[in-house]
Amino acid sequence: MNKLQELRDSIYTNKVVTTSNGEFLKLNSAIDPNEGKAILSILKANSEFTKTIEIGCAFGLSSLYICEGTLGRADAFHTIIDPFQTTSWKSVGINNLIKADVFNFKLIEEGSETALPELLKKKEEFDFALIDGWHTFDHTLIDFFYLEKMIRPGGIIAIDDVHLPGINKVVRYLMNYPNLEIAYNVPMFISRKAKLRDSFLNNIFGCLKLVLPSKYYHRVLSDRVIKSDRNLKLYSSMIFFRKKIEDKREWNWYKPF
Repeated sequence: MNKLQELRDSIYTNKVVTTSNGEFLKLNSAIDPNEGKAILSILKANSEFTKTIEIGCAFGLSSLYICEGTLGRADAFHTIIDPFQTTSWKSVGINNLIKADVFNFKLIEEGSETALPELLKKKEEFDFALIDGWHTFDHTLIDFFYLEKMIRPGGIIAIDDVHLPGINKVVRYLMNYPNLEIAYNVPMFISRKAKLRDSFLNNIFGCLKLVLPSKYYHRVLSDRVIKSDRNLKLYSSMIFFRKKIEDKREWNWYKPF
């Protein structure tokens, strides 16, 4: 067991983190272990991935998974964007990496809306990205917009907290991109009652979709009714998009979502 794994397992077990001053803090922000294992598995399966980036670090659990996934690879380097790392999070995230003897990273302590354009201007490229920052529709879409331009073809962008309404809507939009495909998703628990309800709605509105032209279908039904698909990829806690090729959409491209 390596130091990254030992530290990570200890944090999840004890549900506390420690600051550099020895202060104990309750673990109140962390990715789910199933999500972390998915990140780790994908990074290990893509041995060519060396350049990684994440939006939002907090206590650093996602950072530990990401850095373990590229452990031992030549030129492996991790970029962290977190405007509150040394303030709200008391540097716990980056200190956890140092505790695990990880030094091949850098922290950009500013908002991703300003940090990402600067990285793009410098022609930075990445193989893997995790979006887990400000969880509004517009901010998540902005993060993806810039990261997609910097991810190499074949690379992956993961989006966390897909169950949240704003992020779920972003994912629905991105699922229409012709140059993207869903490489993996971490499903959420769905109750039997929810499955039965959604199955009923899918049957009813599926029949309606057969008789209505798509342009009227999307006008007649609200997006909340159309999105009766919790049993599909959209009802996930985390989704991984693989960038197949560079974006070649026309200037006026649009798909209903």
